[in-house]
Amino acid sequence: MKKSYKIIVSWITLIFILLIAYILLKSRLSDIKNIFDISVYSILLISIMTFFSISIGGNIFKALVKHYNISLSINEWLGLTYIVKLTNYLFPIGSTSKAVYLKKKYNLSFNSFFVITGATVIIDFFVYSLFGLISVLLLYIYNGFFNLLITMIFLILFIITLCIIIIPLRFNESNNKFLNYFVKIINGWTQLKVNKKLLLKLFLFYVILVALSTIRYKLIFMTYGIEISIMACTLIYALTRPTLILRLTPVNLGISEGVIIFAGY
Repeated sequence: MKKSYKIIVSWITLIFILLIAYILLKSRLSDIKNIFDISVYSILLISIMTFFSISIGGNIFKALVKHYNISLSINEWLGLTYIVKLTNYLFPIGSTSKAVYLKKKYNLSFNSFFVITGATVIIDFFVYSLFGLISVLLLYIYNGFFNLLITMIFLILFIITLCIIIIPLRFNESNNKFLNYFVKIINGWTQLKVNKKLLLKLFLFYVILVALSTIRYKLIFMTYGIEISIMACTLIYALTRPTLILRLTPVNLGISEGVIIFAGY
């Protein structure tokens, strides 16, 4: 019932955003038609970059599951990654399908899966806030660009995630089942981050993902004849990344685009 309520609210939010977008853009429908005026070559290049980006995401999932002594075949880690991507275009259900699959086939507990999900969010935010700060610094040095709000967002995210990664946290279980649920997740993350080799591998995967996504954004802007630097593309993607995790609409349609417009401005 709770999941159905979330889906309904998500679709209502999306319809509201699309309605507002139509009201604002109905006088410029001729400009919107230019969206489809792109070459097959550009579509192919952007599609290839997207494929590699999703594949890197699958490798991150594979590496984290491996921590629990589960070896996934390419059909599983890549297939599940694409299934989640596709289903998120219809329903903002996140990684529910992954959790159910791993529970049924490999008996991986939901607590362990939430540790995996938490690990991806923490390292994800750490890497993107780091590259966000780097891009802001380089844009200031070479272009004189500086925005206090954007800088503070990245700085706060970086400090919080760095503390979570560095500071060891472990709690004893209590008689409260609800509280124990979070205690197991926190203790599970503490146990996972002891694996330095895994953390380094995940960090490198996310760095590659940043590079691929930056190039993809650069290609998209170039397709429409918009001059923009590589560092600006990194900055825009770093700002949109949190919206891909905190989904408010199916595939966060309207939310991510709003952040891109804000960042581009």
